[in-house]
Amino acid sequence: MTQHSLRKAAMAALAAFGMVAAGLFGVPAALADETPTIGHDTTVTANDDGTYTLDYSISGKPMDETIDGAASDVIVLMDTSISMYGEPWAVAKDATKNLASTLLAPGNDVRMAMVSFGYVPETRDFGGSPWTTDADAVANKVDELNLSGSTNWEGAFIDARFLIGDNPARKTYVLLVSDGVPNVTSNCKPIQNNCQLHNSGVGTSKAYTAAVAAAKELPNTQIYSIATDTSSVGRMQDLVNELNAANPVYPAEYFNGTDQASLNSAFDAVAQEVLKRFKKVSMAASLSEYVEPALSADATDPVEAATLSQNAIDAGATIAYNAEQGTYDVVFPEDAELLDTYTLSLRIRPTQAALDFSATAENHEVPTGSATVTYHLATTAGGTEALSEPYTLTMDGPMIAVEQAVTPVEPEPEDPAEPADPADPADPETPADDATPQEPAAAAEAISTPIASTGSSIAVVAIVALLALGAGAGALVAVNRRA
Repeated sequence: MTQHSLRKAAMAALAAFGMVAAGLFGVPAALADETPTIGHDTTVTANDDGTYTLDYSISGKPMDETIDGAASDVIVLMDTSISMYGEPWAVAKDATKNLASTLLAPGNDVRMAMVSFGYVPETRDFGGSPWTTDADAVANKVDELNLSGSTNWEGAFIDARFLIGDNPARKTYVLLVSDGVPNVTSNCKPIQNNCQLHNSGVGTSKAYTAAVAAAKELPNTQIYSIATDTSSVGRMQDLVNELNAANPVYPAEYFNGTDQASLNSAFDAVAQEVLKRFKKVSMAASLSEYVEPALSADATDPVEAATLSQNAIDAGATIAYNAEQGTYDVVFPEDAELLDTYTLSLRIRPTQAALDFSATAENHEVPTGSATVTYHLATTAGGTEALSEPYTLTMDGPMIAVEQAVTPVEPEPEDPAEPADPADPADPETPADDATPQEPAAAAEAISTPIASTGSSIAVVAIVALLALGAGAGALVAVNRRA
């Protein structure tokens, strides 16, 4: 057996395994182990009074901006090459119509676009816009498609890039539906939407390489590679493997859709992913030791520091403070579906522990807390809704920067004032000339004290002696006068 034959046999075995897995578990193997994640976000805002507002938000959709009222974008890249003729084409058309009917049902907030491709791609128009929310419009457009030419994957992915346009932050679902390997490329320089020039002599290898490069340019995109014929299985799987080797935000997935049942199963799995519905939702938010509820002066219940967004209240959500667990518990009614973005707001302030910790923390930052969300995925099969086992998601609150408290420094006591010089005439407390003269010993002491501070012991002794001598002479004169 040749290497090519061995490779084809291996690919066929992998495809068979994928079909068996889908039949056993009801969903493609690629989705079996994935955890559906609700949209979530956390923010913290500093207030003017030294407090902060900590927000925990959850949503049934990715937390991206909605456009034209739609929360999700789906682009179908439909192979209209001549090789699709016959059963593959009939199967693909019916499956696409069913997908549109499911995705564009009222209240689903989804819009669709379609790119057909043979030799060249063509983004289909829906009344002046490439997007539509009308399932009947998609069905009519599918019926208008004609088969011709070869297979230009690159052109289809380029058109998808133009459809995503200026909204790269939004998640987009792109479904490549094809029965064969690419064998032509687009030839517009620079690249452009609906390029009508193509290279037909590049060969399948170069055409495939160009297609992979174009697919990698799609930002924040979930790509589904869906094979409608066994001849395309190998390259469709190769495409997924190469895209995932680049670690995209959303891993690409492969589906085998080589007959009506498997293609419908693949499209149903995609629809379930796009239309994820979450019910029986609850949230428990706790504060770290570095923050505390910022209550008003007369408030005592911690729940008074918490508020729910109005739409959460309208949906029937309640909030309570669990003193034993130290958590703010938000509970939605069991049958309430997350159709919007709902927010729990906590008004907080730093504790003394935050001030102490921030002294050694990088950028003086301290954690605010975390919230754990518990939710169930709701799916519908045969008109019956079922809830999954509970999933959990933990959101860490943002850090806040807390300046370290400054301890006031007590001023050092001043040195006691030196006694004033009695002989200083500028001192208002110096006795006048006619004041009562001091006794000789007192005068000597008064004068010797400031002089002694100079450290000259000899000068002190000499002055004291002279004063004593003068005082003695004065006393002798007084005695002689009285005599």
